[in-house]
Amino acid sequence: MNLHVNMLDRTWKRAVFGFATIAVLSLAPAVAAQAAPTHAAQPLATAAIPSVRLSTPSNCGAGLARTTTQEDGVPGTNFWKLMQCWARQNGYTGPIDGAMGPNSWKGVQRGLYYDGYTITPTGVEDSYTNKALQRLAGSFCYTGPVDGVMGPHSWMGVAGYVNRYANAPYNPPVC
Repeated sequence: MNLHVNMLDRTWKRAVFGFATIAVLSLAPAVAAQAAPTHAAQPLATAAIPSVRLSTPSNCGAGLARTTTQEDGVPGTNFWKLMQCWARQNGYTGPIDGAMGPNSWKGVQRGLYYDGYTITPTGVEDSYTNKALQRLAGSFCYTGPVDGVMGPHSWMGVAGYVNRYANAPYNPPVC
């Protein structure tokens, strides 16, 4: 009799646990959808982000050399032109002149968004944009703080990313 009661007790516990697991898993998408944005000051507005991403880097950088920012940490005109090539891959339609205006920054911010960073494309280079750039730079040897303050090492990491748009063989940085 005792064995029979123990088996019923275990069967009942498995049924309750299974039901609870199913209930929790079915609620998970609804809870995730209600999660607060990373920063409340700028809620993510996905409706305003057009889906124009190209699958591979465009040939926008044809004729552009690799930027030396990857070695010296000083962004120059060529670096900014390569940033605009990245922006062009993400909806920027202006000239590739190395002058970063609101539309250039909006294209860069879309690129960051498409790469999985929580950011709203505003067209303004702000601390949210710079923090996302520093996180991106972390994949290209940047090991400094993610504080939104861009220094030479931050730019070196970003240059490691944008150099793939240059008209030269792309050699990813070795950390």
